[in-house]
Amino acid sequence: MHGANRLASNSLLEGLVFGARAGRAAASVKGRGEDSEKGENVESEYAPSSCAHIDDLKVMRSSLRKLMWERVGIVRCAESLTLASETLARWLMVTRHRYRTRQDQELKNMITVASLITEAAMSRKGSIGAHCRSDYPDRGEDWGRHITLQYGVPR
Repeated sequence: MHGANRLASNSLLEGLVFGARAGRAAASVKGRGEDSEKGENVESEYAPSSCAHIDDLKVMRSSLRKLMWERVGIVRCAESLTLASETLARWLMVTRHRYRTRQDQELKNMITVASLITEAAMSRKGSIGAHCRSDYPDRGEDWGRHITLQYGVPR
């Protein structure tokens, strides 16, 4: 989706395209608070509201942004990507719950996307577009291949 450059104005078009898709998907869900396949109430599966841990939520969001900028940003290497991957692996427990608030759901989504970006960056052994692997300064042999990842599906 992002190709070599996930910078600049790509996000505007993505917001339009994926916002529309997300809206259609959300509108197709039958009944609030019910599992659409089983028709049973899943209220007990929700994690507690973020109201009780708002400070923790803010700290984790800030830490995630800092981690991604410093370890997975424009200039990265195997060492920084490994450190980011290890940290994100510990934070993935956040993604195993359903959440009631938008802020909690956003954090869950941010961690999921950060994990996928980090995994993709680790698998590309070269520098391309606006992103530089300091340990692989050249494009590398696989510069033209597409990386497709799906959350929860092992490679």
